[in-house]
Formats: sequence, C-alpha cells, structure tokens
Amino acid sequence: MSNSPTLLRRSQLGELLVAEGKLTREELAAALAYREERGLKLGQALVALHLLTQHELAGALRSQGRVHCLHLTPGIVDPDVARLLPESMARQYVAIPVHRVAGRITVAMEDPAEEYDVDAISVALGEPVFAVHADPERILQVIQRLHGANPEPAQSSQDAPRFTLVRGPLPDTDPDEAAEMLVRAALREARAIGADSFHVEATARGAEMSFRVDGARTPAARLTTDWADACARAALHLAGAGPDSERATGSLDIEEDRVAIDVATILGIHGRCTRIALRTQMAPLAPEHLPVELEQLTSLLGWLTANGLVVVVGPAAAGCDALASRLAARAADAGRRVYRLGLGDDAVEGAVSVARTAGRATALELRAIGGQCPDVVETGLLAGAESWNAALDLAHSGALVIARSEAADGAEAVSSIWRVVADPAAAAALCLGTVTLRAARLSCTACPPAPDAAEAASECPNCRGTGLRGAVHLAEVLDFRGPLGQRLAERDGASEIRAAATALGVTTLDERGRDLVRRGLTNEREVARALAS
Repeated sequence: MSNSPTLLRRSQLGELLVAEGKLTREELAAALAYREERGLKLGQALVALHLLTQHELAGALRSQGRVHCLHLTPGIVDPDVARLLPESMARQYVAIPVHRVAGRITVAMEDPAEEYDVDAISVALGEPVFAVHADPERILQVIQRLHGANPEPAQSSQDAPRFTLVRGPLPDTDPDEAAEMLVRAALREARAIGADSFHVEATARGAEMSFRVDGARTPAARLTTDWADACARAALHLAGAGPDSERATGSLDIEEDRVAIDVATILGIHGRCTRIALRTQMAPLAPEHLPVELEQLTSLLGWLTANGLVVVVGPAAAGCDALASRLAARAADAGRRVYRLGLGDDAVEGAVSVARTAGRATALELRAIGGQCPDVVETGLLAGAESWNAALDLAHSGALVIARSEAADGAEAVSSIWRVVADPAAAAALCLGTVTLRAARLSCTACPPAPDAAEAASECPNCRGTGLRGAVHLAEVLDFRGPLGQRLAERDGASEIRAAATALGVTTLDERGRDLVRRGLTNEREVARALAS
C-alpha cells in the first residue's frame, strides 16, 4: 500500500470500517485502488462500488470523530448566506453554506475532512467556516434550487483551485513513492484539462502546485514545503534521470497515450522548483516518410553522403531526437563511421555511443570525439557558442554533424548559430541544411454535435473534453547548398531567410499549418500553439 498522505488518512477511515466489520481487507484494497484510479475520495469510491450507502458513510465519519453531520431539512438553509459561495465552487466542492452562527458560516460539505477544500471555501466566503458533513445528493438538490438547472461555467482563480491532491506533510516512510504517486496523478490531470505544463514551486507559503493552460496559470494545491524537493526527485526519476540532475527528458504512459515529458528544476531559497512540460509523443518518422515535397526529401537524403552541418530543429516531443537518430542510422547503413554523444538509450546499429562525462562541457566531449576521426557525429541538443563552435570544427575537419536545436524554425536556428560562432562566413559554407518538425493536435472527430463547440467537447469521452485527439507532423526542409545558401553568406536574419525560402517555392511550417486548418483537420489556435512550442 502506498504511504501518500491521502491514503494514510483515508486508510484510518478504512481501518475503522474493517474493524467494525463493514468492509473486508480485500474490499478496502479494491476501494483504495479505485479511488486512486478515478481521482475520487475514499468515501466516494466506497459508495460508487456499492460497498457502503451514503447513510453508512455518514455514520462512519461520525463514529470516527472527525466531523459533525447535518441533515439538510427544509428551511435550514439561509438562501442569502448560501448564495455567498459561487455556484461553480459549490458544485466543484459539493458544498453549500447553511447559515451564519457566532461569527462563523456553517458549510455543509460532502467531505469536510478535506482541509484544503475547507480553506478554499473560507477564502471565497471571506469568513471563518464550520464544516459539517451532509448527504451530497441533498447538497446538490439545494444548489439546484438556489441556482437553477444550468450550472455556471467553472472559473479558475487563486481562490478556486482546479482540483485537489494529497494533503499533509511528506510521509517519513517511502516519501519518494508518495511524491511519484502525486506527480503521476498531476500529469493525468494535466492531460485531462489540456495543460501544457505542471509546476511545483517552493515558496515561503509551501510547495505550490499549478498548471499552465494556454499560457494562463491555474492553481492546483498547496502542500508543505518538503514536498517540493520530493516532487523534483520524482519528476526526474520519471524522466529517467538521477535525483541531482537539473534537466531531463523522457516519456511515460498516461491513460492511453505515450507522453513525452521535459523536466526542468531550479534551486530556490525555500527548495527546488520543478516544471514538467508534456506533449503527446509522436511516432518516430523515417526520413522518407517526412510530410514534405519530393524535392525537399531528395535534398535531405543527399546530405547524408556529404560533409557539413545538418540541424534538426524542434522539440523532442515532436520526434526531433528520433529523426536525428534515424538520419545517423541511415548514414551508418551506408558504411560511414558514426559517433553519437550521450544518446545511448536509443541504440543505432553500427554506431559508437559515447557516454557523457559528468561535469564535462559538451564542447570538450565533441573535441574528444573529433580525435577519433569520425565520418558522422550525432551531437544531440546543442546550446551556447562553445558547443556550436566545436560542432562546426568537426564539420570543417570533414565530418557530417547532425545537431539538434530548439529554435522556432530552420531560419531562426541558423541565424542564431551565426550570431555566436567565431567565423560566420566559414559556418555558412559548412551548413548543408535544416529540417524542422512540429506536432499539431488534430480536432476530435468523435465530439457529439452541439451548437457550442466547447459544450460538445466537454461531453466527448474520446478527447476527455479537450476537443483534440491525435496529432500530425508539420515539417520544413531548408537546403542551403543552393540559392538559399547565399542568404547565409550575406548573414541575413531569420525573416530574410524565410522570405527567400518562400520565394524559392519552399513550403514553410506556417503554410502547412494553414493548410491543415483549411482542410478542417485542426484549428488556428492549435497551429499557433504548435509553431510556438
């Protein structure tokens, strides 16, 4: 059994029910597993599995001595007090203010033992509250009478967190297991609400958890500060890195999707802060399957027999690391000696995988590889003047260098490289080309028809209310061996390079995105997100 605070506290109720003969050990274990799988409270899980009735649950809570229970008889609820709590919060927390007594508002809730929920309601009301248990069906009936049949849309604010997770201090026993369970639950929630990233920030108030959805921050929970470091370790572990790493990328299964995660941590005054960006992981593309024109594909395959610099541009989640590896594998199949730096997890037959040395700069690693006279070097993601200068030195010595950049597109990648390298003119002569990948999510084709698209998506089980399901690659190939290379020689900026590519008939990422919108496969907002990722 996990030792997360939620399960520890809930198991106190469960143990009481087992001791009273109302549950068997097997039934309790099944309810705890169901609770974790569905993100429910234990009481909700017990009722959903028909192991307890609402009346029996109320009796158990009373006998546990944690809460008082209240019967919502007609006339007991003061409508003026009840309406002080926004309808969205009343429905979210299954709670209703009943009346004001001795400077406190009595609030009937489904589970008043959820301290964080009680605090959120108290903040929203602006007054102290006395939380009591009531039958959730009766609570919803009161909400229905007060606010009508059509619930108002839920609002995200600092005072109304989107959802709640575990509460309490980090357990002494298996703290990393508890933190990993929490992070996994948060990532499932992130997928469900369409969040781009999940954050745990160590502050003076505690470990504050939040999501970022379309650039807007949505608070989720506040835990004790010791959770911050534990969540950082858990996130890094899920990404396949050690606990002392600062950044890592990896992938894991969430629901039915394979999701790529990018974990970044930073040490603050109160502890470590963690950001986990997540994207649906695209299936690896073979070079010949890139969604580009035949002329561009021919250029790309031609680079593999030449010497110089090839830059694969875009995020790992779009399949850029996989594409770079496929290009290296194609070169190895042609009999070229391939060295790969720090990419041992994705083996390429016939290539030499070189492990990174802890604390050693990438530039030094690349120069060491250069001493082996390789034909091809796959560098992985590069950043900074020293790394790019070392990569260009390899190209100058006669190697094909396949490097990775997270720039917006090929034009921005090369123009940013030229700004930092020692000899831009030589660099321009060595650049063979760029291939850029992005992943755009497709509109869900299973959403039921409705006048309002958002309403339709909210009812669709296939896309979990996001309106999006599946993804497609957007690709762009820029060949700098021909006329476009003149723009590099003249040290043009990214906008000039893009304009020259368009004039030469190259289909850009933006054009491919607009084409998807015209064909009704996705929407403009999703294309903008994909190109900005």
